[in-house]
Amino acid sequence: MAERLRPRLIYLIGFSGSGKSTVGPLLAELLGCPFIDVDLLLEKRMRGTIPELFQRYSERRFRQEESRMIRELAAGQKRAVIALGGGAVVSEANRTLTQESGLVIYLSCEAGVLYRRLYHADNRPMLRVTPSPNETNRQARLRRIRELLAARKQGYESAHLRLATSKLTPTMAAHRLYSMIVRKYADNRG
Repeated sequence: MAERLRPRLIYLIGFSGSGKSTVGPLLAELLGCPFIDVDLLLEKRMRGTIPELFQRYSERRFRQEESRMIRELAAGQKRAVIALGGGAVVSEANRTLTQESGLVIYLSCEAGVLYRRLYHADNRPMLRVTPSPNETNRQARLRRIRELLAARKQGYESAHLRLATSKLTPTMAAHRLYSMIVRKYADNRG
């Protein structure tokens, strides 16, 4: 892709399990730029895993640090594919900044597929839920996924582009995203 047709930064947003951290490196390789995972940077900076950071500092403090990290990347990164945490879009400031500094792509995924992809994941503090007396663990976790998807809907849908990943392999998703980006920037020439 010609340099002038590339966005400076590409932000991948979506729920945990939608493919941001898996598809992101593949897309970055196709684009010939670095891949950055904001959650991994935050774990390194704040010295702990995401669940430990939520427990140690609270979600509010974690989100403040996440916003600071996004501002730093937007200001200092020349080119990159950046995977944001699943809840980063809740902040209107984060949404505005990413939309103005790059191309925002929403990787959407069905709740049932997210549940299957995250079944063994115990490092997602937002998915910790206690079933009500008439719910199974599966029902409670699916309910929580649907609640979070609904709460983040506005933020996710503010993206410039959207790709449904429920039925795609990571390689297929990366190639489709690459094609979408090429098409978008070819259409915007002149």
